[in-house]
Amino acid sequence: MDSAMKALSAPLSAYVKGFPPPGRLHPFERALLDLTVGEDRYATVLARVDALRRKLTEVHSLHHRLKGCIVAINTQRYPRASEATRQCWRAKLMEGGIP
Repeated sequence: MDSAMKALSAPLSAYVKGFPPPGRLHPFERALLDLTVGEDRYATVLARVDALRRKLTEVHSLHHRLKGCIVAINTQRYPRASEATRQCWRAKLMEGGIP
């Protein structure tokens, strides 16, 4: 999951950073942008790509939290797990780490 997140998130971030905001464009390029795509559409698409990148990061974070819960559930199967381990996972669950 880590490598997939990096493989998707980094190019999306570079993609968004590679497109300048319309205010920084030369007046000719800005007029061309407005005629071809439209300034609003341009900004909307870049915002959606950035939102996708943020959502990928959120899913990655959620994956790690759920992975921790699975370990906590497995400690119930394995009674030899230390009480400290169980308390750690209970605390994480109680703090609202899992939506």
